[in-house]
Amino acid sequence: MTRVWPQRESGIALIAVLWVLVLLTVVASSLTFTQRAEIDLSRGLLQTAQARQLARGALHFALYMLQLRDADQSWRSDGEPHSLRFGDRDLQVVVYEEQGLIDLNRANPRLLGSALAATGADPEVLDALADAIADWVDADDVRHLHGAEREEYLDAGYSYGPLNVPFRDLSELRLVYGMSSDLYNALRSVLTVDSRRPQVNLMASPPQVRELIGDEMVAQFAGPAVPLGVQPMLPTRGAIDFGGGIRGSLLGGLRVHVEVPIPQGGRYVTEATVVLDNQARNGYRIVKWHEAGMNLTRSTNESGTAG
Repeated sequence: MTRVWPQRESGIALIAVLWVLVLLTVVASSLTFTQRAEIDLSRGLLQTAQARQLARGALHFALYMLQLRDADQSWRSDGEPHSLRFGDRDLQVVVYEEQGLIDLNRANPRLLGSALAATGADPEVLDALADAIADWVDADDVRHLHGAEREEYLDAGYSYGPLNVPFRDLSELRLVYGMSSDLYNALRSVLTVDSRRPQVNLMASPPQVRELIGDEMVAQFAGPAVPLGVQPMLPTRGAIDFGGGIRGSLLGGLRVHVEVPIPQGGRYVTEATVVLDNQARNGYRIVKWHEAGMNLTRSTNESGTAG
């Protein structure tokens, strides 16, 4: 005998089947999304690891090029960018002489003001930032006219106040009240804390430093009075013989800056401060190392390796 299902029961079964199909579709879509996210994450980690090794390799290649005795082939530490290509990646390497930059701790305030003005930011913002920088390094708790001491930092939501000591690393400038990422990126190529001198060696300065000082100031350097604490210096013997590379950096260190683009977006940045050391295996010693936003300060006995 054939059993005939009521129409109502067959409709319920159809709805149940449709719900099962919907649930299976949701589960499959979720699994697909998760797998895609994991693949993208793995690809990003791989590309970052590749960029990291490329940046390290380019940095040591730059140090090698700076030591070549052939002036026609050796690189100069003049702040001009060098383009390299490894595989399908285009890298950019820039080498600065620290003594050719403006020392954040020791430069004349007016010279520091020129560096700030060159960013093109609002004058009121720059006045406040200049005073906040002064408050960061001075030993007292008396606020400059437009500056910021601990009370202003806490009121603005910061969990810290000014250290009241000289900057130990240029990256600390990012912590100053009123400092933005755009301003910091505009200033970092003209400032230093490692020249440890109030003067700027214009013969070792990158173009952006010479431009912000201006031709009128440079013209005054010929006289006995040296304005704004900027004093041109004769190049060292090494700079004459070897094209101003690492062997010419006797009075200050070198800053080697490497940028590697990441295909998924962004850049991987590695930067090292290097000093000449005839006792080191490779003739130089790495004293600071910045990598992808991290700051690793090397011990004084490390030589010639990035580790």
